Amino acid sequence: MSEMQQQPFLTPVQRFLKELRSNHWWNSIVPGFNDAQWVNHFRLQHSDFRELVLKLWIDMKPEDYVVRKPISTDKRVAIGIFKLASAAEYRTVGQLFGVSDASVHNCLKWLCDALCKHISKFIKMPGLEEAVSIANQIKTESHFPQV
Repeated sequence: MSEMQQQPFLTPVQRFLKELRSNHWWNSIVPGFNDAQWVNHFRLQHSDFRELVLKLWIDMKPEDYVVRKPISTDKRVAIGIFKLASAAEYRTVGQLFGVSDASVHNCLKWLCDALCKHISKFIKMPGLEEAVSIANQIKTESHFPQV
């Protein structure tokens, strides 16, 4: 049987969309990570990752009108966090998670947009009393005033 008979004819767009990628690292290895490995790879504990996914779920969830199976919300957040936490190239992150370079870029953008939208949930400015207390503590410990 020739190669043409084994595979149906694919247009260039279909060939591009059909590129095989491996999800092995994300689907098989990451689920076995302990907290130290989570911190080493993602710079946060697994419990913090889960909390982040829950808080950003509505902004990061896949759309209903996609052509192919969408990337899960957990995976989208993990891709964005991993890209921010490492110096890895888009291509390397994509290979780890089994997605394209463009998907890594999109996940990073969606994560950053969602974090900026909900920044008040993650970053809080101290009140006057707390700021003075922090400054005094720094001055006492490091002998560096007015920080």
